[in-house]
Order: sequence, then structure tokens, then C-alpha cells
Amino acid sequence: MTKGGENRVDQDTRNPFLRELGGIFARYPYLSLLALWFALSLSFTLGYQLAEKLTPPAGVRELAALEAAFRSHQIDIPRTRDLVHLIDHFSQSLKQQEPSPPYSEGPAVVISEIHADPADGKLGDANGDDVRNAFDDEFVELLNTTCEEVDISRWTISDSEGLKFTFPPRTQLEAREAAVVFGGPTPTGRFGNATANHLVFYVRGGHLKLTNSGDTVTLKDDRGNTVDSATYGSVSGESLVRDPDGASEHLVGHSEAPGSDGKLFSPGTRIDGQDFTVSAQIGCRPRI
Repeated sequence: MTKGGENRVDQDTRNPFLRELGGIFARYPYLSLLALWFALSLSFTLGYQLAEKLTPPAGVRELAALEAAFRSHQIDIPRTRDLVHLIDHFSQSLKQQEPSPPYSEGPAVVISEIHADPADGKLGDANGDDVRNAFDDEFVELLNTTCEEVDISRWTISDSEGLKFTFPPRTQLEAREAAVVFGGPTPTGRFGNATANHLVFYVRGGHLKLTNSGDTVTLKDDRGNTVDSATYGSVSGESLVRDPDGASEHLVGHSEAPGSDGKLFSPGTRIDGQDFTVSAQIGCRPRI
């Protein structure tokens, strides 16, 4: 009875579910112990799995010591600091074991194939127009090694003799696809997906005129920064490619590359003639 004769009833403001759950645990104390045991057992089980995967055996022994202390009813507040330390140890292990990308870091777009000296006769007809021409059938292939398209508008291809080609505005190099620049007009064919993607070009009013005895071809972006370069030596009658496709720093003769089946070039496609986007070999790495 409060002052003034008014009755006051203490209100339980807890959530009805929690209030009911608390009542059950109050009536059956062993249930609360069982729930606690289950939670701790699950924690230790998951902890063991994490320790075995991410830490040396010392981490497992540390966790086992904590469990032994719990089972013997000797766990106390200071021991929780050990658990916090162990969790921090796991966190550091996770950071150190983050997976690396499938590719080593490098340019998003690479010079993947260079054809400087077409073979004689029909074997040298790289642009598919049924005519072998020492200048028209030269080409440079670029490959986007990333999982997203790259804007190569106003990017340039050059060698020791100077500028050879500038990509037109609004040129998007599709993810894991190739662009091909021929030395002269009338390229005819699919060239993988390059034709469908509007990524087959040729030098207008001139030629690439790549040096047969060897040179360095350089790709620069629209700000003049070097994106990639490829140095090749003397080669006759076939292109030089990065083997495997786009993933090597060195160029090899096309006919010598595994999967080429002796072919002399493969503008717009993988070395084996397949389209790039169906290739598991190219893989996919995020841009940095």
C-alpha cells in the first residue's frame, strides 16, 4: 500500500517471449545448464575446425586448454582474456590467408599477338580477304584480361619508328575479349568475337609497317601512360604470341605454341582458334 492508499503493481517490462522463457528456466534449472552446455560445445566444435584450418597446432592446443578448463569448472573471468586473444589470433590468420587473384598483377589490357612478317602465298593471308599482302596482313592483337570492359578510346599503338594507330572514340574492349588492328583494309571474317564486338580495325591511309627484324610495340592510354609493351625478335612467316594466351611476359612463335596445331596466326581468338570468352584458360581477375 503506497502513500494515499493507492495500490502499486510492479510491471515486468520484458518481452513476453523472454519472460516466458525465463519462467521455464526458473522452473527447470537443468534446462538452462543444458542450453549453456550446448552453446559452449558448439562454440568449441567450430573453434576446433577454424583452428585446424587457419592456425598451426599451437592454436588447437590453446583452444583445447580452454575447453579442459571449462569441463573441470575452473574457467573464470581472467580465462576469457585467453579466448579474446585466440579470436584475435584467428582474425590475423584470416587476413594473412586471403586468396590471391588467379593472375599476377599486371596490365588489364595486354599486347597478346604481333604479326610482323606474313608468310608467302595464301598462308600469309591473315586478314581473310584471300589476298596475301606484306603490309595489309600485318596485325597487332590486344587482349582484355579482366572481368569488365575497358575503355580504350584514343589509346595508341607505336613502335621505335613512331605512332602506328590510334583507337577511335567510344571504343570499349569487352571483358576477356580481343581487339585486332590490321595493317590495311578489307579484313574479312569473324576473328573470334572481335567483328561482332566492332573491335576489328585497320590503319587508314597507311600501314603498320612493323619491323621484321624485331622491335618493341608499345600500348599507351589516352593520357600517354604506357599500359603494356612487347619486345619481339626476328621472325619469318608467323605471328608471335603470349603463351598461354595473354598470361605470359614472353612471346613465342605461333606454330610452336601448344594447341596451335601448326597454324601461323590467330587474330581475335585463342592460340587454338577458340573464342576467348569460352576459354577457361583465360580466367578472370578483378581490376586493381
